[in-house]
Order: sequence, then C-alpha cells, then structure tokens
Amino acid sequence: MIIGKISDLEKDISLFNLKHLKKIIEIISSSSAKNLPDGKYEVEGKDLFYLISSYETEEKDKKLAEVHKKYIDLQYIQYGEELVGFAPLSSSKKIFEQYSEENDIEKYDRVDDESFFLLNPNMYAVFLPSDIHRPGVICKNKRMVRKYIFKIAI
Repeated sequence: MIIGKISDLEKDISLFNLKHLKKIIEIISSSSAKNLPDGKYEVEGKDLFYLISSYETEEKDKKLAEVHKKYIDLQYIQYGEELVGFAPLSSSKKIFEQYSEENDIEKYDRVDDESFFLLNPNMYAVFLPSDIHRPGVICKNKRMVRKYIFKIAI
C-alpha cells in the first residue's frame, strides 16, 4: 500500500514505475473529468479503466474489506474524507464473499491486524493484490465522498 498527496504523485512517478501513471494524472487533473457522472470509464480497455463513485461514509461494521488479484487499485479522493482499513493479505480474516473471477474481488467482514488511515481531498492510495482494504468508513461524522478508482491490470 502507498498513500500520499496527489501533488506528490507526479514527482514520485519514477519511484512507483507504475504503468499508466502519467495517464492517470492527466485524467485526475482534467477539468472535464471532474464533471463526469458516476460510472465506469475505459481508458485502455481492460488494461486501464476507472470508476467514479459518490457515496456516504458508513460505520466500519457496515463496510466490507476487499482484495483484488488481477488489478492494482489507485484510489483518489476528489472531495470528502473517509477512513480506510488496511491489512496484509496474510492476516487472519473471515470471508464474506468468495473470490469472483468476473468482478476480481473477494470480500471479508472480519480482518485481524487491520489499521485505519484518513484519506481526504487530493489524496491517493495504491492497493496491491497483497493488500486488504476497507474503504468508505466514517470519520467523526458521515460525509459524502467522490472518489476515482483506477483499475490497473497487472
């Protein structure tokens, strides 16, 4: 997992060496993308696409943790704030929903050794297939969040 301010992402591009990173930064910086409705947007077919999602944060017990096997998630907060749970895949966990090949997701309702961090506007987090993550958790008060979730094929 990698987290930081979006303004630092371009400076760290060589550190990440993440395919498609320049294109992701262009999309985030684009004024037209800021006005797109929620939905799925293809950039380079199944190699790179993104979801825009607006939602209200919820209590931890109402949010499921998840992991992906075929994609890296780069999540960017346009507005709002949320806590995000994180734990290594090797953590003890209770499966809520078995892995779906079609949707590239396995869901958990209990994860041991889970830590939480705050994501607020203009921050990003990168989740690898070895990272369990639980986004959308309430921080102090319920908040509306608008987030871009870039799916980068590995």
